[in-house]
Amino acid sequence: MRRKYTIILKAGAAAAAGLVVLLFFVTISDFFLCFGSAGRLPFLKSYPVMTVLIYGTTYDAGINTVSARIMLTDTHGKEIAAVERSWKGWSISVEFLSTDFSGKKILFPARIKGSDDRRQGTNLLPYYNENGESLLLGGGATRSERRDLYRLCMFAAHRITAIFSKFVRRQKIDLSGCRTGVYYTLYAGFDGQVVVLPD
Repeated sequence: MRRKYTIILKAGAAAAAGLVVLLFFVTISDFFLCFGSAGRLPFLKSYPVMTVLIYGTTYDAGINTVSARIMLTDTHGKEIAAVERSWKGWSISVEFLSTDFSGKKILFPARIKGSDDRRQGTNLLPYYNENGESLLLGGGATRSERRDLYRLCMFAAHRITAIFSKFVRRQKIDLSGCRTGVYYTLYAGFDGQVVVLPD
C-alpha cells in the first residue's frame, strides 16, 4: 500500500513538472511571437482610449463611493463598450498594461479601481477582447492586425509574464483631478504615453 502511494506521488510530481515545463515553453514561444505581432502593427502616435465622466461622490455609513461612466473607444474614437457603476473611495484610477516590442510601447486599459478599493477593481479586458481579436483597433484595421493586438494584450495580462519585466509593465493613471460632470478623454500612443484632456 505504501509503495503504491509512493508511485502515485512520484507520478503526480512528474506530471506537475511536465506541465510547468510545457507552460514555460509556450510562454517563451508567445514571447518571441510578440515581436512579429508588434512589428506588423502600424505605429499610432495619439488615439483615444477611453472617455470618463465622473457623476459625483457620496458618503454613507462610513464608506466613500465615487460614481462614473467609463466609455472604452477604439483608435478612431468609436465607443466599444461602457461601464457605469460606483467604486469605493473619493476618486478612481485606471491601470494600464503595456508591452514593449519592436519599438512600440502599446497600452491596454486593464482595470478601474476606486481609491479605497482593496480588491482587483473592474476588469476591462473582456470588454474589448473577443474571439481572439482586440476591438481597440478601429476603422480600416484588418482581422490580422486585431489578432496581433490581441496576442500582445493577452501576453501582457498573463501573470507568468512578470518575468519579462523589461517588455511588460503596469502603469496607473490617477483620475482624482477630473471634475464632476466634465467629460475627459484619455489619449495613448505607441510611445507608451497617456494624456488626460477635458473634452
